[in-house]
Amino acid sequence: MGQTLGRSQPSKAELRTIYKTLRQKVVLEKGFELQESLLAVQKDFFQTQTRSGSLWATYYPFGAEANPLGFLNGDSYQWCFPRVEGGRLHFYQPSDPFSSNSWQKNKLGILEPIPEISKSVELSDCEGVLVPGLAFDTFGTRLGTGKGYYDRELPQYTGLKVGLAYFCQFQEVALPIETHDVPMDFIITDKKWIRTVKG
Repeated sequence: MGQTLGRSQPSKAELRTIYKTLRQKVVLEKGFELQESLLAVQKDFFQTQTRSGSLWATYYPFGAEANPLGFLNGDSYQWCFPRVEGGRLHFYQPSDPFSSNSWQKNKLGILEPIPEISKSVELSDCEGVLVPGLAFDTFGTRLGTGKGYYDRELPQYTGLKVGLAYFCQFQEVALPIETHDVPMDFIITDKKWIRTVKG
């Protein structure tokens, strides 16, 4: 499996540092290999667990985040992407997600769809959402960057919640969890996809 930490569980802040460093190291060492493997597992998951042609929310990767974009090219699904507006995530379907003219950087440097040339989409209309994270565990717990954007949107969402990460970011033992944390239904990694264990 992925990482198995000892009995003395680090804090969320410490875990964020640990997994950021680990992810960066693995991506630098095996970037292309990781991406090819992640794409293969992603294809298998969508073929076996979802409805062909359905609408999904995904994200534009930032830094060393697991990259979901390879799956967009040539598949039958529809995709929308998040944009931060007023401290909340709003989702848009770019007219051409492969054109650089469809995107603009936010204040953090993350690419977001341009509303004027994109279609506004309600997250509730999506069959599922791909969610980035720094770490995930067997129970679907997600460790994010701490900004809380997905924490604010996911509690009301009833579709499939799917974490996307490299296998080095997955651990069997439980991550720290808070009352507002929403567990993932599945985790997709470069090794395999995982159906989470909910309590």
